[in-house]
Amino acid sequence: MSFVDAAGDPEDQGFIEETAALESDIAVVNGSAFGGADDQYATATPVGGNLTFTVNSNGFEDYVAVVFFDEDGDTRLDLDSDGVPTDDELFGVSGVVSVLPQEAAFGGPANDADIEGLDKDGDWIVANDTTAGVTRLFEYDDNDTFFVDDATTGNTAGACVAAEEVTLADFEDVLTVGDDLDSVGTVYQPNDALGSSFCLLNTSPAQPTLAATGAQESVELSIAGLVTGYDEVTVTRYAATDADSGGAGGTDNTACTTDDVYSATGEEFTLTAADDEDDDVTGIQYTDTDATNAGTDAGCYYYEATQTVDGEESDASAADTATAAADADPTFVSARANDVNDGVGTSNQVRFTFSETVVVNDATGFTVIEEASGIEFNGLTATVSGSTVIVTLDGTLNDAGTDNEYDITIDAAAVEDAAGNEIAAVDVDTTSTTVHAFTY
Repeated sequence: MSFVDAAGDPEDQGFIEETAALESDIAVVNGSAFGGADDQYATATPVGGNLTFTVNSNGFEDYVAVVFFDEDGDTRLDLDSDGVPTDDELFGVSGVVSVLPQEAAFGGPANDADIEGLDKDGDWIVANDTTAGVTRLFEYDDNDTFFVDDATTGNTAGACVAAEEVTLADFEDVLTVGDDLDSVGTVYQPNDALGSSFCLLNTSPAQPTLAATGAQESVELSIAGLVTGYDEVTVTRYAATDADSGGAGGTDNTACTTDDVYSATGEEFTLTAADDEDDDVTGIQYTDTDATNAGTDAGCYYYEATQTVDGEESDASAADTATAAADADPTFVSARANDVNDGVGTSNQVRFTFSETVVVNDATGFTVIEEASGIEFNGLTATVSGSTVIVTLDGTLNDAGTDNEYDITIDAAAVEDAAGNEIAAVDVDTTSTTVHAFTY
């Protein structure tokens, strides 16, 4: 029986950390004290088909117990080349086992301590004095005295004064992971009958950063500076009402900048980790498809974001502006005979390529003209795959000789993109004997 880190970090899949400041040991197995040489591994015989164990830890962690048949006695679970347990060493895993660190002694942390965990229903805080390498549990109740320092009352940030005393309810309202317990103003009493004093340095949640980048009929958002375990991010989108260059909303004569006139009331939407579109980039990457060029002044927007942690909302990020570009019409790129036999035999199909994914409304809107003879071939059917359209014609292209030249026309209503934008009518090139769409 052993146990591994269950902190949720995909890069941290080994055994739990074991240092002088952080020690976790299997202490009791099936009701009996255990004291093996390696206290993270124990061999035991099940009692009534069950194994029970106790882990002593001065860390703040989640663990998963791994129970397996160690047939070869090497203290390791044997896996085959596919990472599957062998028939001899089957295994099972427990649910997540959570452990709290040792309770703090009388006094306060030697240095300001980072709050790494808390439970407002259980009335406890886990704070890590990273300078001393000590993580401790602090319990609180309504018998204690609470102060919150956030430098908003004119007092020096980083120290609690009498004017910053708050109620327990107000203390919990701003208590979040990422805040600090002040080493001077925090005086802890392990005895519940005696009151403790808690000085909270309200530094979290921090103001996030936001970058907005315009895209076609959308804006791409990148939001960083988020606290691990944040509840949600609230984004506010403001649309421009006057972004004309040189107009009342553009004193610097540049459209889509912060000095333009935007709507007084923005539209809010919330994002969580589930909305992140790129796990490989820190923070949240999100495409706002509600920001469009249609119906707005030049497609201009500006954005702000806040993050909420443990019920407390941060200050808003600095605003950033972006322009949602208009959805461009699809354009013709190229055409060629769809010669599946590499020049051997004939073809009654032409392959058309466009600038984006398209929809064909009318295959008869495609016309292919042999320059030498003036013979016209009209489309009968069309097969679409993304930006490629294969049109079957009502006749066979002439591949006798070398480089027979063909012109094409495409009616505007024959092709459109997914948004319904029609292609501009195509004529290549029925009025010239030197320009042609393709040869065959």
